[in-house]
Amino acid sequence: MLRANSPIPAGTAHNGMKPGATVMISPVTASAESIVETLIHGRQAERMEAQRRLEQKAHGVNLDLARQLILEALSGECAPRPQDDSYAGARCWLLSSLGLVPPAGNEPERTLLCFVDEKHEWGAWPRYWALQALLHRSVPGLEKVCRDRLVKDTHILPRFLAKAILAATGDQSCAQDLKHALSDDSGDPDAEADRWAVLRALRFVYLPFAVEPVAEIVNAAARKKIFSDVTFDAIVALGNVPRDAGEANAAANALINIITRSREFQYWDVMRIRAIEALGKLRMSHTASLLLDEITDLNPSIVKEAVLALQQVLDTETMTARILERLVKDKDHETTLPLYADALRFLTDDKPAVNWLESAMVSGPIETREYARRLLSEMGGSYAVDKLTAQARGAERYLQVLDDSDKRLRDMFESTIEEGRRGFRVVTIMDVTLFIAGLIMLGLAIGLAAADKRLIAVLTATGGILSALYGRFFAKPREQVEASVTHLAALKAIFLGYLRQLHQIDQTYARRMLDEKAPDADETKTFTALVESVMDGALVQLSTHKGIRRFRPATETTEESPE
Repeated sequence: MLRANSPIPAGTAHNGMKPGATVMISPVTASAESIVETLIHGRQAERMEAQRRLEQKAHGVNLDLARQLILEALSGECAPRPQDDSYAGARCWLLSSLGLVPPAGNEPERTLLCFVDEKHEWGAWPRYWALQALLHRSVPGLEKVCRDRLVKDTHILPRFLAKAILAATGDQSCAQDLKHALSDDSGDPDAEADRWAVLRALRFVYLPFAVEPVAEIVNAAARKKIFSDVTFDAIVALGNVPRDAGEANAAANALINIITRSREFQYWDVMRIRAIEALGKLRMSHTASLLLDEITDLNPSIVKEAVLALQQVLDTETMTARILERLVKDKDHETTLPLYADALRFLTDDKPAVNWLESAMVSGPIETREYARRLLSEMGGSYAVDKLTAQARGAERYLQVLDDSDKRLRDMFESTIEEGRRGFRVVTIMDVTLFIAGLIMLGLAIGLAAADKRLIAVLTATGGILSALYGRFFAKPREQVEASVTHLAALKAIFLGYLRQLHQIDQTYARRMLDEKAPDADETKTFTALVESVMDGALVQLSTHKGIRRFRPATETTEESPE
């Protein structure tokens, strides 16, 4: 099915590939020279990638140089040669690519107008792609060129493309011709060829009246399981419907239908790839679920197109979130996780996905964190590796801080226990000393009382004085020693808890600073509020802790303490 899958003229056996030619374009970077060389000598997939880079104006590509090289190739190596024109296919790619690079002067338009003329370009396919490039550039006087093609061109491809362009401008006669060609399903070879040529034109020209019959062609192919050039080009034509058009839903439903049915046959993968690509161009939100199903396919080409389509339907962060959500719910995680990771490798820019997975690693349920980490690890790539390395280092530093904090806490706890032991020993010595002194004095009192009864009164008075002295100089200091030990322990525990919370906030802020986007003013205010809340909490604990309240004078605790 050469004519459906390539701009090379039908029946052309040679694809313009030089013997022994190698791949000219890198998947990572590309220069103008390598892109043009690939358009001339590359295989179809390589040419499509090269043209996509031109269309997206890939970073680092000198578009002025690319335009100059394309013009040189069209007038030199790839110029039309009726006797031996093995570069007709390459010329198609060069002409269509010439419509993608920014204009500079009138030379590109003059070249394209020259290649539209059958007197200069004998091949129908190059004339078709030259006319498409003129349409893409919106060249002034295009309507006149199209009317000229209707009269002078002998091939249906450029002629029907000219009719479609004129129908889009309001030409009713051309519109009726297109409607008739689309509705004729008699099976006559000439009618089938006309319908195919109309579908090729609808790839680039949106005509509202044509969407319904084109969608019916796709739906009929899905029902009858028909694989043909007509089906293929109808699928691609549906991708040209604007997303805000009233016919977009009908186009999307037809594409969903053909994607679902084509899963049954591996040889339909080429149609499924184009249907997925067309579905992505429509950007209908309800198609995201189907495209998520496609990213676990075993065909890498299907996975790549599904990911690129999803990037158009959803933003990258939402797509990554949906993938992670599916992974968590999936019963066979070990099988699907590598498939999802392989799919994320096809992202044109993986930084948003990596950043989202990194944030998912530090928030949410534990299971989600683990799968986010594994998905990021399986995904690979320098940016993902850097994030994982930073994450590991941050976690290591965080654990080290916690360990140091725990060590200081243990050391202070041990020192507090030691201080408590010393205080307990002081109190015990005081109690033992007083007890022994009391026994001695009691013995002396009994002895003296037995010797002289008049001393009983004296001893009684002395006992009262000694009790007062004990309460003032022994019992009160003892209570103060006990309270001071309790106060010191409580103070150290509260202070260390305060330090640990501050360390946690500092580490969280430091890790947030490692993100691609620095924290804004609102986030900074949030972190500041956390620090203030920790300080307020520590002050509240200092003012309400029982051990500290007991150590305070009674006048300070009258209102606060129920005691």
